[in-house]
Amino acid sequence: MKIKLFNEKGHLTVEAMSMLKNGELNEKNLILTLEHIEKCSICAGKFAGSFEEEELVETPLGFEETLESKIENKIENKKYKSKK
Repeated sequence: MKIKLFNEKGHLTVEAMSMLKNGELNEKNLILTLEHIEKCSICAGKFAGSFEEEELVETPLGFEETLESKIENKIENKKYKSKK
């Protein structure tokens, strides 16, 4: 299924944010979406604001570092493959 991740202004679509929130993005779209949120304070704010208090949970110790490491590895692998 092909979805439209970005609108005409370059921000994430409502559909993309919903799919991100529900864990429905494939790996490629997940990486693109998270890379965008990292750089775009507007989309990051909208995404963060989309959660209700009861949806938020405590993350396990080290979760953030592990996630950041995995994202960085994916980015590095992508860069390495594009240089070949």
